[in-house]
Amino acid sequence: MPQLWRQHDDYTHMRQFAHNLDLPQSLDSLISVAKRVEKAAQPEATIRAYGNDANNFAIYVDCTKLPSLKIDDPDIIRAFAMWGVERGNKLSSVKRWFSGVRDMYKREGWTFPLSWRDEKRFFQQLRGELARSKDNAKLVEVKIKHAFSDELIFAALASCDLSTLQGMEEHAILSNGIAGMLRRSEFCAFRIQDRRRDPRGHIMSLPRSKTNQYGPPQHVPILLGSDPATCPVRSLDRYVAALEAHGVTEGALYRPIDYRDRPIDRGISASTVARIVKRLLLRAGVPEDELDLYGAHSMRRTGICKRIKEGLSPETVMLLARIARRSTLEQYVEDPFYWLRFQ
Repeated sequence: MPQLWRQHDDYTHMRQFAHNLDLPQSLDSLISVAKRVEKAAQPEATIRAYGNDANNFAIYVDCTKLPSLKIDDPDIIRAFAMWGVERGNKLSSVKRWFSGVRDMYKREGWTFPLSWRDEKRFFQQLRGELARSKDNAKLVEVKIKHAFSDELIFAALASCDLSTLQGMEEHAILSNGIAGMLRRSEFCAFRIQDRRRDPRGHIMSLPRSKTNQYGPPQHVPILLGSDPATCPVRSLDRYVAALEAHGVTEGALYRPIDYRDRPIDRGISASTVARIVKRLLLRAGVPEDELDLYGAHSMRRTGICKRIKEGLSPETVMLLARIARRSTLEQYVEDPFYWLRFQ
């Protein structure tokens, strides 16, 4: 017995405490529970993404005539990255593939031949090489979606046909996406019962988000707007009332709308949110060759940039926008003098 336990004479007490817990006592049962917890902790979207990444690796193995998915040579794993880059994939995408391949190796009980440190060093060197090459520099460019101008926001909202459920939903998505600084994936998570009305606006309860996979729900406060035509709270009031008129009082808040202008009994997808934003921009007069400058993330970027211009502190913006790291917030700051206000 370790000296620590003999010194404090707590070993017997700890054994009694463990037996009082409602847990299986055999090691095999404990391992089974641990695996079940680990599997349940992975979001479904992550599992799907890992599966796609592993499929890319399987294609690489097939193209290069390798005998098996199990590879022990780290150089062959590095060559997988070069194979992906040579086919025009962004380096960030190829780097993400490695997460899926690592997950596949873990599930199969294989040892991944490249350590985390070696992988990080390799991608840093590869990024530098690509950045110095004029032909391949685009593969390491970080594409940042533009924020909406006030004129573009007004034009897009004015293009919504508020006599239809689809138009009401489009208006609610754009206005609340900007005011709440929402990610497109967060639209998929909201439920009707997660909304709480308040004299100052409404509060949306977000069960899960990119930066909150396991913790308690986050709360997204959205204030009443001074202009009824663009107010996100009044917009959502109108949309929820229209849903109730169709007999929808619980479940997914944002839903696909069918050709008869009726809500479908499932939640909206992130890709549908992106298509709605593109559709609004086209109706607002944005040329097709400029559509790539904007996306669903433009709503979040617009909201964050507005809070920064209002002079809110970095900590407040990070809290409201559900940003975990300050380095992420720095990507939204367009005025370098902003940081001098809080020194």
